[in-house]
Amino acid sequence: MTGHDAMDRTKRRDRNALYEEVDKDEDDATTKVKSRVESVARIPVPFQKNIVSKAVSFLFGNPVKIVTPLIQVEELRVLNAIRS
Repeated sequence: MTGHDAMDRTKRRDRNALYEEVDKDEDDATTKVKSRVESVARIPVPFQKNIVSKAVSFLFGNPVKIVTPLIQVEELRVLNAIRS
């Protein structure tokens, strides 16, 4: 997975983050804004493989069987509408 775009540092660069640092002196507390480089999450996940696997299972899977104890005529009509 080293060839994945998520692992390429030119396409997914580290980020400069600003943060405040408080210097606590005896009499005066001053705040300074500083910058640091933070590494971004580089996690390659093979979603394409997952999508193809699910599509194949839907394509070659067994059809769904709807079974219900029918009590009224309206229920039979609804079941026939779902099946068709």
